[in-house]
Amino acid sequence: MSDNKELDSLIHFWKDSLAEHRFLMSPSAIYLAEQTIRRLETLANFTTSGLFVTRLNNGEWMAGKANYIYQIDITQDHHADPNLVIANTLTQVLSAARVKFSGGQNYEH
Repeated sequence: MSDNKELDSLIHFWKDSLAEHRFLMSPSAIYLAEQTIRRLETLANFTTSGLFVTRLNNGEWMAGKANYIYQIDITQDHHADPNLVIANTLTQVLSAARVKFSGGQNYEH
């Protein structure tokens, strides 16, 4: 379990909801709930590894080392910043950050 109580509570909510209502749910709803749980667990593992991820105003996602977040100048373009990864989707930014900052350590469950 991660140190992020908000993510942990969301994971528990989705797992409990799925366990309680699975027999009433359609296969596609079950799949979406399972994918939600998986993504939340991935984010929890990512953040406990000293990395951050956030969505930008333009819809892109940014990830980097947590200790670098206070050095970000929001008035600058950071696409070429060696301390950050910016991508169009959450999946892309998590994969790129995993490779760039952790030597390929797998954060997914």
